[in-house]
Amino acid sequence: MFMKQVKFFLVALMAVVMGVSVTSCMKGENNTVVPVYGVITLVNTFPYQFQVEGSNVIFEASSMSIPGLSSDAYSGDIVLLNAQYDTETQPVDQNTKKIIVEAAGAEKLNVNSYVSSDDVTYNRSIISLSRYGSSVSPYLYSAKWIIFPMPFCVEKEENVSSHTFYLVYDKENTANDDNTMVLRLRHTSTEDADKEKTVVTRYRAFNIANVVSRFEGTKLKTIKIIVPEQTGDSPKIEEGSNNGYKDATYTINDYDKYVTNN
Repeated sequence: MFMKQVKFFLVALMAVVMGVSVTSCMKGENNTVVPVYGVITLVNTFPYQFQVEGSNVIFEASSMSIPGLSSDAYSGDIVLLNAQYDTETQPVDQNTKKIIVEAAGAEKLNVNSYVSSDDVTYNRSIISLSRYGSSVSPYLYSAKWIIFPMPFCVEKEENVSSHTFYLVYDKENTANDDNTMVLRLRHTSTEDADKEKTVVTRYRAFNIANVVSRFEGTKLKTIKIIVPEQTGDSPKIEEGSNNGYKDATYTINDYDKYVTNN
């Protein structure tokens, strides 16, 4: 459900970028407050400025600090932004190049998330994405970035940083060909697996630029991601064993068209 919400508000954000009038229906037709909520690129930190990939509109935070945004967030990072602005005090049209927003919060997404051409060690599964609806799956934010909704078990919510995620190139998979690339999600944790009973959801951004560079031009059309989803009582898994999880495959199609259009 939360992922649907993210995508919904990102549509609103994109509509703003394209100069379309957007208002909230939750507070009546005369409401002039526009939500700016979704995945976006951090392009500057002093002041904080954000930009949707491929657009020329800058969203600039009105304050010098943003709740939830870590101090190690830098230009080029991918964040989930929760902000708003009021068209009554700040008119916006198709010629607008900068919008000042009140940022209620932001979260850096490319944290503890890596991409590798070689396999890595792993010891955890994640919660099945199917629990959250058919529309919840990894998707492309740009030609370089995959956004992944990640529900997983933790011992304590404040220990989320103890969990690391990799997308690794599954070079031995027979589904790889000139047009298809297969990746595998690997998840490691330093917590006690027997105490990991709390489910949290975090969005992670993976920079796939290096692994897609092996494809010439726009030959790559399909990205398949194999994900270990928990089936037992514990998220713990052992390398080489299929106990306690099943592999689910998520497919991103038309990568070549996405690259062409961006």
